[in-house]
Amino acid sequence: MRKPPAAQSENLDVLVVDDDEAGLLDLIASLRRAGLSCLGASTGWEALEALLKGPVPSVIVTDIRMPELDGLELAQRLGRMDLARLPELVFISGSADLGHAVDAIRLRARDLLTKPVDLRRLIQIVRDVQLERQAQSLSKATPHRDDMPVHGKPDARMQSKSVDVEAMSIVVLSNLRKLRRVRSENLPAGLAVEASWEILLDLYVSELRSERTSLTALGGSAGVPLTSGLRRIHELESKGMLMRTPDEKDRRRAAAHLTEKGRETVQSFIRSYVTFCRESDSQHADK
Repeated sequence: MRKPPAAQSENLDVLVVDDDEAGLLDLIASLRRAGLSCLGASTGWEALEALLKGPVPSVIVTDIRMPELDGLELAQRLGRMDLARLPELVFISGSADLGHAVDAIRLRARDLLTKPVDLRRLIQIVRDVQLERQAQSLSKATPHRDDMPVHGKPDARMQSKSVDVEAMSIVVLSNLRKLRRVRSENLPAGLAVEASWEILLDLYVSELRSERTSLTALGGSAGVPLTSGLRRIHELESKGMLMRTPDEKDRRRAAAHLTEKGRETVQSFIRSYVTFCRESDSQHADK
């Protein structure tokens, strides 16, 4: 089993399952460069063993065609396991056909990707799953509108409180990513999402999670080629919205951080967005 560095083992983002040794190692390396913690398994049985020992990943990326226990059988066994939360499934295949697509839908897979894997698409799937899960956790910890006084209308004291930016950030950013995905699906092919805004959002989320983000990982997860991502990072740095800090152990590497200007840019938008949503809810409640 291919294990990530010890520092990543407590929090697992992705488990990759593929009997193609070279493809497995290459995909693991690419996901790690994007800042994701990752484990690898070369057989379905090895993957099940990893799940039993923990930690349970947010996403399992598995090849469909494997000897002994293939990806579809792995997914079926996964559904019968006693796990607090089942991982999301992404199937990969060198020759996916209609039958595979039907099987993927039946097993409620998140996506079916053909080899060579579209890395940017896979990273975005993992990011979406992470944000959705954090949004779900946050929604369980906050009162439902039906629990509010005066026939579902917010209490006056709640309306007068300032927006808790950090508490609402995961929900807002999750919704923004969904909106961006829908928007991009209805645009002509070849139009990319604005990478500079993606970089600011990713850095802000990383700060909330107390995560250190390298320049390479940040540029690789921006939804554009790495060279374009690094160019956007340089532009944001020149505008005073982010800064880089050299790695004390390796001066050739550097981490990215939001400046006060960059942080306030994101928080200002979140405040406006949350205020708009509250006003919208209030208008619907009055009708």
